[in-house]
Amino acid sequence: MAELTDDYWLIAPDTPGFGESFVPGEPPSIPLFAQAIHETLMTFGVRHCWLFGHHTGAAIAADLACRYPHLVLKLVLSGPPLLDKIQKTYLRQHARSHERRSDGSHMIGIWQDIRTRDPEADLSLSERETILALKAGKNDTWAYEAALNYDFAGALANITSPTLVMSGGKDNLISSLEPTAAALNGSQSLILPDAGAYISDRQPGQLAKHLRNFFR
Repeated sequence: MAELTDDYWLIAPDTPGFGESFVPGEPPSIPLFAQAIHETLMTFGVRHCWLFGHHTGAAIAADLACRYPHLVLKLVLSGPPLLDKIQKTYLRQHARSHERRSDGSHMIGIWQDIRTRDPEADLSLSERETILALKAGKNDTWAYEAALNYDFAGALANITSPTLVMSGGKDNLISSLEPTAAALNGSQSLILPDAGAYISDRQPGQLAKHLRNFFR
């Protein structure tokens, strides 16, 4: 975001159950996440926007573009979660909540899970993600479950906003890039070869450049 502050007014709200946002009484869905973000934008008086979403955020962005087509001027889906049955089964097995233990051993499990997302990531980035996961507690898997249960293909079929579909070359969801782009009429696609799951953190300059070019 720091790369784009001179060009845009940026809003990055915490989704329900995460960060400093409120905690819903039950596991949220992608439409609930989208509704919360839409209400946030309306509160700020935002009636039109350029929208970027990564992984689960891409599903939320797709839902927003589908439900509120006049809101989204242009849409960027990064690492879109258009998943087949095998991918969903794998992610369900690995997106598990770690039972809290008095000896703190669950922290090791959370750390190891986060490091597998990008083993080359700076340790400070993994520390940040571990702290966020610990703060979310048992809610940590909600975003995964929401994305796995969401009809992403159905949303794509109803998106009319000009869309850029992108992925890091080392992102574990890169196989979803081509079928996602194919499902969107007139979309553009882009691969950043050296980027992985943390594209916004590890390649901010490259990402900002491509966003500027697309949002013009």
